[in-house]
Amino acid sequence: MIRTLDDLLAQDSDAPALIWRGTQISYAQLNRMVEAAAQDWRALGLAPGARVAVYLAKTPETVAALFAASRAGMVVVPVNPVLKAPQVRHILEDSGAEILVSVAARLAALREAEALPPGLRAVYSIDADALSRAWPGPAADARRTPRHFAPAALDDGLAAILYTSGSTGRPKGSCSRTGTCCSAPTACGSIWR
Repeated sequence: MIRTLDDLLAQDSDAPALIWRGTQISYAQLNRMVEAAAQDWRALGLAPGARVAVYLAKTPETVAALFAASRAGMVVVPVNPVLKAPQVRHILEDSGAEILVSVAARLAALREAEALPPGLRAVYSIDADALSRAWPGPAADARRTPRHFAPAALDDGLAAILYTSGSTGRPKGSCSRTGTCCSAPTACGSIWR
């Protein structure tokens, strides 16, 4: 996944990567968001393969968080933003998430429902309307030059744990390897050409 993003960044970094609510976000801006989050998460000293739960609606920060987990050598756990606190807690516990990324309102609801498990090492609150901030924390300095490296997640190790909604009980996780995540879009692209 990250190699594809980095290839695009090298081709035309000012080209729009995302268009969200009328705002264009270039590949260079997206790369700064990705790198800032990846640096923050690597600074936590977690082992390669640590789980990053992303409990966000579809925003540029969501895209950045998904790529950042991979760049940091971690495993992304997308959490459906319409799930209720008990299902979210189950996913956080079942996946072994050590980092949770969400928005303040969802985090407050999880805290009120006592749905934040003790295994979380870091909780990030993202203000989805503050794109100019790039990412919270010390690594959000937009002048910082991104450092590219081959994270452990780029081998054919675990890349993501995808959960069902839990409509028939508890949400169930399915593990996706990096090769599967990278080859599926390529296969679809070749079919649709």
